Amino acid sequence: MLCLFLCFKKLPVAGLVIGIMAGYYEGRKLFHYKANSFESSYRIERTAQLTSTGIAVYCMGSTFIIFSQYDDTLTALKQIFNISSLNIKVWMVLASIILFSIILIFLQFWLTKKTAIYAIRKESKK
Repeated sequence: MLCLFLCFKKLPVAGLVIGIMAGYYEGRKLFHYKANSFESSYRIERTAQLTSTGIAVYCMGSTFIIFSQYDDTLTALKQIFNISSLNIKVWMVLASIILFSIILIFLQFWLTKKTAIYAIRKESKK
C-alpha cells in the first residue's frame, strides 16, 4: 500500500525506472564499443550522475506539487495511514521530503551503476 502511495501520490519513486534503463543502455553500448575499463568506469559514473541529477530535479518538482496541493496531500496521508486526529506540521512534511529525496538520489546513483555493470557482464557472457 505504501508503494502505491509513493508511486501515484506525487512522489518520484517511479523515476527510478529511468535510471535502470539508462544504466542498461550504457552498459550494452560500452560493451559493443569495446571500451576499456577506465573509459567504462568513467562513462558509467557520468551516466549515474546524470540520472541522479534528473531525479533530483524530479524531486524538486514533486515537492512543489506537494506544497501547492498541501491540504489534499495531508488528506491522502491521513486516509492511507488511518490517522484522523494527527497534527502534521509543515516542517515534518518538509523534513520527510528532504530525507526521502536524498535516499532516492543515492538509490538512483547506485541502481544506475549496478545495472550498467550487470549489462556489461551479461553481454560478455554471450
